[in-house]
Amino acid sequence: MSKDESVVEKALDLGSTYFKSGNYSKAKDLFVKAIKVSYSYDKSELKKLRLEANLPPVALHDPKKIYHPRLHKLYGNLSATYDKLQNLDKASDCSQRMINVDPYNLKGYIMMGKILQKQNKDKLAYKAYKNGLKQAHYAVEKFHLEIPKHLFDIVNRQKDLVRARLVSTGQIIKEDQNSGESPKNEEGMQTPGYKRVFIDPVEEQLKKRRKENENKFGSNIIVISDEQSDNDNLVPKELKYIDFVSELPLEVLPLIFSHFNTKDIVKFCFVSTNWNKRIKALVDIFKYFDLNNISYQQAVAFTKFYEQLYKQVLGNKSIRLVDTIKFSSKIRSDELRIMKILLKYILKSTRQVILTIPNTVLPQINAFINNSHHVHVEELSLMASFQIDKPFELDLIEKFPNLKKLEFIIPSAISPIANSNYGTYQLSEVHTYPACMDTLESMKIICDNAKVKHLPLFSILKFSKIPNLRYLCVTGAKFNDTSDSQFDWLGEFSNLEEIWMENNENASLSSFLKSCCRIKMSSNLKKLTFREYKISSKFELNTINPIFENNFRNLESLDIMGSSICGRAVLDIVSVVKNNSIYSLNIGECPYIQFSVHLGSQDVSLLSIPYLLSMVPNLKELYIPQLGSLNDTTMHILTSYTSELQNLVICDLSFNPSLTGAAVYDFLQSLKKVRKRPLENFVINGCPEISHITSLALKSQNLVTNLECIYQRPAWKQFGLNSYRFKT
Repeated sequence: MSKDESVVEKALDLGSTYFKSGNYSKAKDLFVKAIKVSYSYDKSELKKLRLEANLPPVALHDPKKIYHPRLHKLYGNLSATYDKLQNLDKASDCSQRMINVDPYNLKGYIMMGKILQKQNKDKLAYKAYKNGLKQAHYAVEKFHLEIPKHLFDIVNRQKDLVRARLVSTGQIIKEDQNSGESPKNEEGMQTPGYKRVFIDPVEEQLKKRRKENENKFGSNIIVISDEQSDNDNLVPKELKYIDFVSELPLEVLPLIFSHFNTKDIVKFCFVSTNWNKRIKALVDIFKYFDLNNISYQQAVAFTKFYEQLYKQVLGNKSIRLVDTIKFSSKIRSDELRIMKILLKYILKSTRQVILTIPNTVLPQINAFINNSHHVHVEELSLMASFQIDKPFELDLIEKFPNLKKLEFIIPSAISPIANSNYGTYQLSEVHTYPACMDTLESMKIICDNAKVKHLPLFSILKFSKIPNLRYLCVTGAKFNDTSDSQFDWLGEFSNLEEIWMENNENASLSSFLKSCCRIKMSSNLKKLTFREYKISSKFELNTINPIFENNFRNLESLDIMGSSICGRAVLDIVSVVKNNSIYSLNIGECPYIQFSVHLGSQDVSLLSIPYLLSMVPNLKELYIPQLGSLNDTTMHILTSYTSELQNLVICDLSFNPSLTGAAVYDFLQSLKKVRKRPLENFVINGCPEISHITSLALKSQNLVTNLECIYQRPAWKQFGLNSYRFKT
């Protein structure tokens, strides 16, 4: 590649980057410079470049012309850039230059038609689309060019849309009806007073279909096909086209648009002024806006659109406009200024707000949100940085009085230079509780413990009462209280149904269970997940009292993966559960658990498999990943008691390097024999001793319905799927 050629390519790539980031002025300058360079080549160089690009050495439509192989794309990019800069005249001129360079490329006609429609020049746009199709068909027949089908589809679709508007406004493009010659008689002479008639078999079929539809639906509806659209003069005057969006009652339109996502509905708004007006009147169809990875210019455009919608419901405060809005910035430097304009609008009438803004701190977000109560917001998910010396999280959530679900994801904590010691973050008692404490049902606090050395919102958890809280998740935080009473504050949440504690520094399962023996918590607890930050010394439960029994009596799911619990303590927890309600059990990565047949009188590590399974007859999910003691010998114990696993649906034995295919095969074969059906889901990821031959045999012999066996899976825990261990 020559030096100049490198300049053209680099200018094209860099200009495209500027365009995508919204810097249209710089993009324009680069495209203009690249076009000037492309015209500076001599003919021999241009021919060489065109041959390297698999193009004919000269232009097909005019052999005297030789263009740079990237010139068509450069004019297209420049046209799109002028379009963004609202300079439609120059955009139209560039699209015409695209056509001049390559009249057989439909992209030029698509660009020209788009610009002409924006200029309200529908007649010229219609002619452009027709001419593009004509030229493309000619190129296919004459030069055997391969033109992508989707380009034909786009041009045909746009042509039909423009034509429909022209028909509805009485601007049907008429062809000269007086053109033609008189037919000749048998002697070859023209017959005076008559015109030559051309019979097209396809058109005859279309006429027949029109007549059938007239008889079936009435004379005011016509079926239009692609073939017919080029024959405007054949449309009878007594027939008319119906624009369903414009003609149907507004009450019917939501039934139509409910089948489209919000992104498509927004596009429909630009079909015509009438469509725009009627669609925006249907505020109920705008439910979900995905604003992930957007630029500042896109955010500005969205706020204008949202404000127009909001005006529709301004007089009715009971109407919620949007169900969900998700946002993240494409460019890191734009994040703050986008939030400044976005937060003025999206909180007015939205139920769920999801903001991914890791480079913004909570005080900044709090400052951008006005002090009025945003009553429509019920779910708030926020990924942002935490500023240690300014814990504004309480002030922030106080602005959402009807909040039901709160999610904080904290990837980092910012400490000022004068206060660089994380330990100076002081926990103070909350005297004024945010109004949402009475409505809050779910709270999730996820931190990266490599960068966050405290627990945000802990003042609320420790000192306030949240009467309706049903779900609590705390992961990746640091607990400064290391005493056995570090979880006594859970006694304030009497309606908790699920607790998820994972990867929290200084938080131990031992302390949690001791609090459960001492403090009356929620008797409604159904799911418990407790995964420790690091394995400590082995522990067991010394006493089981009525308080402990009350706390775990309704437990349905127990996940103690990666904890220091021993086998006997597992049995102690399971033994207090009433009505055999446990359906899910995860005891993976527990170094102090060893399978056994009998209860160990001296060794507390032993977990009696028959005793355990007898207490969980309704077990559906069994997870034993990465259990160091699981091998062929201990697997044989589980195989011996498959009769106790009648209701098992999923079994996960992943990341057990000592487990072989023979042991797994025997287990599944025994399970099918006693249950008379195969296991629905079996997972053995990361098990190198189980060969692919064995996995194929398990499927071919119908021992499992669904098998997952991925040898290269790096880890069992996957954030958002089965773990909330967050790492940036």
